[in-house]
Amino acid sequence: MTELSAVTRATDAFPAAFVALGQAQFERGNFEEARRQLQRAVALAPGLTEAHYWLGRCEHDLQLDAEAAVSLGRAVRGAAPGTPWLPDAHLWLARAAEAHGDVATSRTAYEEFLRLAPAAAPGRREAERALARLVRTP
Repeated sequence: MTELSAVTRATDAFPAAFVALGQAQFERGNFEEARRQLQRAVALAPGLTEAHYWLGRCEHDLQLDAEAAVSLGRAVRGAAPGTPWLPDAHLWLARAAEAHGDVATSRTAYEEFLRLAPAAAPGRREAERALARLVRTP
């Protein structure tokens, strides 16, 4: 992480370094610092979908669910098919959207998670239960 910090202090030429640093900070539980690094990454390279994914995860953990839904929505819309984190991005989008009251987005994201995630993926049961609950919600 020290090397990444040195790179990001020295230049903005490597947006992926901000993503890696943000992800490392996220994994350490430093969500505010992670968010700052990831916001820098998306400012430098708006098409960097992985940065939007990790930014959304940070925002969700900071209980900024409306912002998380925007970031995660950008991630899922921009990700290439087969992107390893794409099923999880749909799950986190569903959670964030539901938390801030966007039932339609939440339903769609849970459905996409179930479509993309392997049969034994953690979160399948949660998604199935949430969909059953959301179907009853007007």
